[in-house]
Amino acid sequence: MEIKSYAKLNLFLDVGDKRSDGYHSVCFINTQVSLHDVIRVKENEQGIIIRSTHPDVPTGPSNLCYKVVHELEQKYHINRGVDIWIEKSIPIAAGLGGGSSNAASVLMALNELWKLSMTSEDMINFIRPITTDGCYFITNGTCLIEGIGERVIPLKSIPRLELVVICPDAVFNGHKTKSIYDQLDEYEQNHGLQHSSIDSILGGIQSADRSQIIQGMNNIFLNITISQYQPVYELIAKLKKENVEYVGLCGAGPSVFTVCENLTVADEIATRYSKQYVKTFAAHTL
Repeated sequence: MEIKSYAKLNLFLDVGDKRSDGYHSVCFINTQVSLHDVIRVKENEQGIIIRSTHPDVPTGPSNLCYKVVHELEQKYHINRGVDIWIEKSIPIAAGLGGGSSNAASVLMALNELWKLSMTSEDMINFIRPITTDGCYFITNGTCLIEGIGERVIPLKSIPRLELVVICPDAVFNGHKTKSIYDQLDEYEQNHGLQHSSIDSILGGIQSADRSQIIQGMNNIFLNITISQYQPVYELIAKLKKENVEYVGLCGAGPSVFTVCENLTVADEIATRYSKQYVKTFAAHTL
């Protein structure tokens, strides 16, 4: 079975206070983009085997796809092995949700292959302890994300946006997501955070108003990430001088995206920037 595993874009990202369980409350608006990995799944008699075109993709128990297969086998008492081949295009640990998308794609594929009859709600509840981002990738489309990422509320589809997605080389110390949330807490204590209202972008989505959607885009991590990682700061500064409608951060970074007026502009920018940044992609929302 061959499936496409799509990246996500945070059109809006805000983070609330830390909860008693140590997690932060979040408020995201995610949408799918055309940038994707290709995953091939088939049964075998040798256990869980994961291979990839990218050398940095883990092939053992730390891989989210491996965890999905292992937990499914335990839950449903399945004695068959699985061969998973991941053809990577989505940059790794780049704010685009590639690993979680892969895990959700494998879960949906095995639900069909093994005839498990899991509903979407079943799959969301199953994948949540493995990766909360996976909850979104079970639903896909444009969605409001709340709680710690487990509450996924489908929204209307948005007008197609032409994008350029670029992942600069930026070295993150330790676990990237935990690090950025810790820095967020410190930044708020020292400087305070300006939380944007989600109402504008929600209104734009409801009315299919492209301009209002773009004007409502925001990412609370932006100032923290550009203050800590010079390559991200430099890339955003360069892109803001281009003929683009918006420049934003993908998740906690380091990937950056632009919204372009049309495909011609997106292709031209992607072609130029790919000479300096290997991981440059012209893409669009789905």
